[in-house]
Amino acid sequence: MTEEQVRPIVEEALEERGAFLVELHVSAGGNIMVYADKEGGIGLGDLKMISRKIEGDLDRDSQDFSLEVSSPGMFNPFKVHRQYVKNVGKSVSVRTTDGATHEGLMVEVTEAGITLETQKRVAKEVGKGKKTVTERFDLTFDQIAETKLEFKF
Repeated sequence: MTEEQVRPIVEEALEERGAFLVELHVSAGGNIMVYADKEGGIGLGDLKMISRKIEGDLDRDSQDFSLEVSSPGMFNPFKVHRQYVKNVGKSVSVRTTDGATHEGLMVEVTEAGITLETQKRVAKEVGKGKKTVTERFDLTFDQIAETKLEFKF
């Protein structure tokens, strides 16, 4: 069983639940790992139904396999463009290819990259004290090494 054989079955099962594929691994030993997500978040009921659909469409008589269907996890880096789109409006931490880290609100996603919005305190031009300034900056996907959701408790 190969990834090319399993992928259409997985994608059909995901489409039925309004989900999208984040990652698929098929090992030579027949272990199938599916990571899926969807707008608004994927729930246990979704994962269960996706798993049942995939298992029902695969032929256990021709090859034995194990199947695990899971969400990509809250703390794992984004793998596909749709994860960026799904998380517009949320706080993210982005590590760039030059090693810098940027945290902010992801306010826009395009085919080329993302726009982050950050707030920082700067000295007032006149008088004492500081004021809060909102800055926006763009990062292209070529510049991004890793993006994760940022959780503040």
